[in-house]
Amino acid sequence: MVVDKKDDADTEDLNIQGAKLELLSDIIGSVGVILGGILIAITNVVIIDPILSIGLSLFILPRVFILLRKSVHILMEGVPSTVSYEQIQQALLQVKGVTGVFDLHIWSITSGLHALSAHIVVIDTSNSYRILDEINSLLEKKFRINHSTIQIERFHPTDSSE
Repeated sequence: MVVDKKDDADTEDLNIQGAKLELLSDIIGSVGVILGGILIAITNVVIIDPILSIGLSLFILPRVFILLRKSVHILMEGVPSTVSYEQIQQALLQVKGVTGVFDLHIWSITSGLHALSAHIVVIDTSNSYRILDEINSLLEKKFRINHSTIQIERFHPTDSSE
């Protein structure tokens, strides 16, 4: 299978990741408040409270930026990190009857839900339905892309003299 599962966090829903981050910060914050209160009561050093707050912030901040980066990537309709543009293009060209692929666009609708649109060039348009079915099956099974818009086009020479 071509889909590269780098990490479960890459394919996990961003809402779930955000909820986990919120839960993690609450747990660490609660433990920090309890330990900080005990340390302040024992040592009478009140600077422990802001030090723990800054430490918690420094721990959570990188995770927030990772989540933010993934969100912006989806909003900007970037190619998903788990999908290879070149592999999809080559796989589409391997479908019997397909002679060209252009205007291929791949993006995420939300985390883990990818979409694709493409123009597919065929010489014999009488096989368009079979080719379309094969392409949709290929995209779903091999690349886990369930939302696709495929436009079948007749072969047209690019040379202006013809």
